[in-house]
Amino acid sequence: MRDAALAQARADFALELEKMREDGQRSEARLQAAEKRALLEIERERAAAARLQKDLVAATRQLELRDETHRAEAEGLRTQLGDARQEVGVLQGRLNSVEATNVALIREIDALRKQLAAAPASTVVRAPGDRRPAKGRVAKLVVPLRNSHRTKVPGA
Repeated sequence: MRDAALAQARADFALELEKMREDGQRSEARLQAAEKRALLEIERERAAAARLQKDLVAATRQLELRDETHRAEAEGLRTQLGDARQEVGVLQGRLNSVEATNVALIREIDALRKQLAAAPASTVVRAPGDRRPAKGRVAKLVVPLRNSHRTKVPGA
């Protein structure tokens, strides 16, 4: 009986050992599958990191190019602004000169009008080509202006 009990114990032990080996093999297979999944995940993360790094480098280059373009445009606009300010200064100077000339001419005209108003009627000059006598009508006055080669008639 002892041999039978020993044989039974050996058979039970062998059966348990076989179950444990199968469990060990299944655990090993699960471990290898988990390791493979982890390695694949690591590889995906590496690829994603490399892609993101490449995108970052490209975006940085693009940003630098845009920055350089904007700087060049800004410099061009500053140059245009300086040129425009220079031209405004020149035009302002011309305008001031024309306004001063205009004021001088207005003063001259006013002085001539005062002289004309103070002059006796016999010294009134008639318009060229007007040979008719001044009976009952006012003669057209010719007022010569300085720096003018043409004869100007007031009111005409």
